Amino acid sequence: MNIIIYDLMQDHRNIARLLVYMGESVQWIKEGNSEAHILLLRNCVEYLKTYPEEIHHPKENAIFDQLGIRDGVSKSMVDRLLVEHQYLARKTKSLCEVVNAIECDQIVSHQKLVEVCADYVEHQFRHMRDEEDTVFPLIEQKLTVTDWKSIIRVMPAGEDPLFSKERKKYYDSLYSEISNSYQYHKAR
Repeated sequence: MNIIIYDLMQDHRNIARLLVYMGESVQWIKEGNSEAHILLLRNCVEYLKTYPEEIHHPKENAIFDQLGIRDGVSKSMVDRLLVEHQYLARKTKSLCEVVNAIECDQIVSHQKLVEVCADYVEHQFRHMRDEEDTVFPLIEQKLTVTDWKSIIRVMPAGEDPLFSKERKKYYDSLYSEISNSYQYHKAR
């Protein structure tokens, strides 16, 4: 497997862990345990605004653009995924607005938070599954070494601020919570 595709799939696994944790946090907020979980949910949203939107999706976009050039048959699928990245950015912004409103003590029902978060999580999971099941295998088949050299020249650089070894201190408590939650689910 190509190392860049491997890294993107690792990003997907990490984002999936975060999405599961977000779902749990929303449930805890619904049950009245809101203050600490709102802060952690905010950290989740901040992460989703930074790494996936500023690094992960632009990496995929560079690869998808090259696939569209290399394989005209894949062009419509590539275009659809590029549009989905824009759609997910808008969904991330909407989720951020709801979390910000709750943090600022604006009147936002917990039901609204649950709905926006559930919708976001569902779209993210569907999107990642679609990429992994359809486009990543095509990328592996169709792109050449020359294509990858072109992609690497335009691909943004950046480490995952939550899941990398060089994790930013800002995310330490969120990482700890996600890890504890993940270990809990594995043990069940």
